[in-house]
Amino acid sequence: MRQYSETAILRELNKAYVAFNHEYPAPGAPVATGNWGCGAFGGHVQLKSMLQWIAASACSRPVTYYTFQDQNCSGMEELTEFLKEKNLTAGRLFEEVKSFAAQIEPQDKLKMNCFNICGLLFKSKHG
Repeated sequence: MRQYSETAILRELNKAYVAFNHEYPAPGAPVATGNWGCGAFGGHVQLKSMLQWIAASACSRPVTYYTFQDQNCSGMEELTEFLKEKNLTAGRLFEEVKSFAAQIEPQDKLKMNCFNICGLLFKSKHG
């Protein structure tokens, strides 16, 4: 299954939603997470991190994301701050992620910077 197909994106979102949708250790407790499926499984760190953020938001839980100093996570903090500052919703982020995934060519997918592209799309639409 291609990780950029809408089916794969929805599958990852559902897995994260199920993992995060509980009240342990307390209602609204932060989700501590990291680069799921991005080592041996070859997942795109930026795509997977945004899907986890969307799922956590749908569960009304903040995220503590551990990058383990992975250089592919560069730009994550800037994008999340911009999205928070503009009060842009997880639903809007999901739409931009789908748009990003649909527009890039298969041979470019592992090289693309999802944070920069989604950030540019948001900035062009929401100043």
